[in-house]
Amino acid sequence: MELLQLKYLCTAARLENFSRAAKHHSIPQSAISKTIAQLERELGVQLFIRNGNRVSLSDSGKKFCREVQTALNILNDAATHVRADGSTLHGEIRLLVEEHTSEVFLAVTEFQREYPNVSFSLLTQVKGGGVFDYDLHICATSRVGDHLGIHPLRDSEVMLLCASTHALTKWNRVPPTALAGEKQVILSRDSSAYTAISNYLTRVGVSLPIAMECGDPRALCNFVGAGVGIAFAAGISERDAAEAGVQLLRMQDTAVRYPTALSYRRTLSPAAQAFSESLLVRLGKK
Repeated sequence: MELLQLKYLCTAARLENFSRAAKHHSIPQSAISKTIAQLERELGVQLFIRNGNRVSLSDSGKKFCREVQTALNILNDAATHVRADGSTLHGEIRLLVEEHTSEVFLAVTEFQREYPNVSFSLLTQVKGGGVFDYDLHICATSRVGDHLGIHPLRDSEVMLLCASTHALTKWNRVPPTALAGEKQVILSRDSSAYTAISNYLTRVGVSLPIAMECGDPRALCNFVGAGVGIAFAAGISERDAAEAGVQLLRMQDTAVRYPTALSYRRTLSPAAQAFSESLLVRLGKK
């Protein structure tokens, strides 16, 4: 097994698509397919389940890929520490971003402008059996697992999103009764924001059927702006909302809030440590 083969494996597992993995590495798709097939023959197990253009890890593939990703991270960190000269930051920072997405994306842009030799690998949700080994996790406090470090961030307020032309925009604060007959667009049934708002809607006696589920905040804004339904979400900036033709509103009787945190489960490289400190300044608990 060669190092480059293992990198191809982990990229294919993360993207769940051989074509996108090939594009990521700027190589032909046949090279990815050949590499995976060669690894499967060498190991004597099926690593991927093929289903048209989509691929997913088998149970054996999940176990193998987790170990490979851990090994690659160790090698990457070793190289980062060797290159670091105390003045210039290098290396890759792996982020799992479930909350404050707009602000984190802006922080990434600003950090790369200051440290152009730092790259980022960023996911808003983990697919393929959870093989993405992250440095930093920005999430609801309730989703923090067994980590080396946990830093509280400010509480997130769940806002009501609706199209700028929607009748709900007439309200300064929207009464729960005004939501009758509406459908909702959600990011994920597994998200803490969805759990928080579901508990709130149950408490006020409102039931909203789900019209669309999507995993990306910008897509959520676009669907709401197109009139597919209303939405409840946290961390959506007014600029992103306005660009999608969406207005952010508050509910009348209470603000739905939940605490968030920045956590890490591995020893941080100098670059990841510096970025975590910049995030704490931006998102720290007020």
